[in-house]
Amino acid sequence: MFFFACLAIRPRMHEVEYPYLSEVLSSGVPFSVVSAGTQISSAELNCDFKNFTEKTISLLKEIDKKSSFFSTRGVMTQYFCEKIGLHSPEMTGDIALSMYANPVFETDKKVKRIAISDPHNPQLYLNSIASLFEGLAYTFPGARIEFFLHGINQVILDLCNKNSIPCKEIYKDKDKGLDHYKNIDLHVGFRVHGHVTALSNGIYSYLLEQDGRGMEYGLTFNQRISVSDWREPVRVNVSGKDTNVFDHTGKSAKQLISMIKNDARNGFDKFPCLEKQLRDFIDRNKEMIESVI
Repeated sequence: MFFFACLAIRPRMHEVEYPYLSEVLSSGVPFSVVSAGTQISSAELNCDFKNFTEKTISLLKEIDKKSSFFSTRGVMTQYFCEKIGLHSPEMTGDIALSMYANPVFETDKKVKRIAISDPHNPQLYLNSIASLFEGLAYTFPGARIEFFLHGINQVILDLCNKNSIPCKEIYKDKDKGLDHYKNIDLHVGFRVHGHVTALSNGIYSYLLEQDGRGMEYGLTFNQRISVSDWREPVRVNVSGKDTNVFDHTGKSAKQLISMIKNDARNGFDKFPCLEKQLRDFIDRNKEMIESVI
């Protein structure tokens, strides 16, 4: 038995992400799919997934028939699987939530240490970053605010060095880098892995959704703790000519700060309401895995 852990469902996955997928499926070795996930954009939703190749759909249907179990990490992936005619997938949440023991959220916790996780394409998010930092500094005066870098990100590193902002390049420690999230009181940022790691440790966490992965978490969790901050082009008329522009105002970050300020006033009492859902995800993934080993 082997596992497709966090199977990346993509439009041309048989060519790009899994070029030997056909050989694996024809090998006869039993397998299971754990927490499959999509990264669906608005354009893909608008075209009703027609950009997924016939070969990809065919292979997913073969996986559907042959897998011992097939779980998805969120509601959008589950919707996609059902939309293309798969029958076995079951939404059990992200397996990454099972890396840590039962998350317990303490209400009214004083926020002394804050981590901002870095964005992909940082040059497009400078206003969001500035709005986040300024809003957090105002909301939690005296708190230590630092950036956690999940990958090489010279733009953010230079920004931190220039403004004397603490910064940890956690990606350099491949084994224990995410453990830094255990030592903070609040995470706010762009990285899904940071969001999931913080929540699984019972740490308050808020996400700016950069892509379909972030959107899926926002749709799946029972409490709203994220805001869309996609940088998809918008067609506007400039001087009589249609052109693509991006929103650089940082308004999504300001919306998120307004939510955090209100939650802080209420002692972050929405987070204990997530505990049952997170435990259910952990238990259901555990039960599925134990059923085949």
